[in-house]
Amino acid sequence: MRAEVDSNSQFTEQLSRGEISTQASQEMYLLLEHTSRQVQAVELSISEGKAVSVNKQQELTINFLSTRVDSLEAKLEMLRDKFAEMKSNGYGNGEH
Repeated sequence: MRAEVDSNSQFTEQLSRGEISTQASQEMYLLLEHTSRQVQAVELSISEGKAVSVNKQQELTINFLSTRVDSLEAKLEMLRDKFAEMKSNGYGNGEH
């Protein structure tokens, strides 16, 4: 068991120094590099004041959808009024 632990430790040290490489470790380093770039971009956005918080995004989305619902409700009410007017004028009874 001691030999396995020593072998594993040696493998880990060689891997961390870049002396050996596996496909999984290469993928891990690529993902780490990509994530690092994303973090830098977010940090830059924050420092420049361009970042929008999740709460602000949700607030903007809710405001947009609320405006759309109000607009659609107004249009629906207008159509109901027109339909009621047409019905009262005899258009809904088969009389033309």
